[in-house]
Amino acid sequence: MDFNVREQKFKITFVNNYCRERYQDLLDSVDDLADLPGEIDDISNDKSLLDKEKIAKYKDIKKSKRELVKATVEIRKDILVEILETNNYKYDSTWWLRKTSADDINTFVLDCLQKDLKGNSSKKK
Repeated sequence: MDFNVREQKFKITFVNNYCRERYQDLLDSVDDLADLPGEIDDISNDKSLLDKEKIAKYKDIKKSKRELVKATVEIRKDILVEILETNNYKYDSTWWLRKTSADDINTFVLDCLQKDLKGNSSKKK
């Protein structure tokens, strides 16, 4: 199947199970990021904590956020590189970093992962 990313065209014929497993890791990382605002609210609403304790907890959450964002970016890159190399393309880090957006990469990776999924086809009776 052909996929266009900006001015580049990629013929992706195979997406291995490693990519699918890493995509689950990506989803888990994103879920963990999505939980952080709730944690901030919990700290803000906790009347038993002193201001110093709240500040320390906020710093911990900020550190967790940085680590989760970094992990998310690394996992997404890992999937991207695996898809490209498995399909005989060389990963051009300069092009992907400077000529594409995060949305471009997310769309490409997700479209590649979904390309082989079977639709809800009706079974023969």
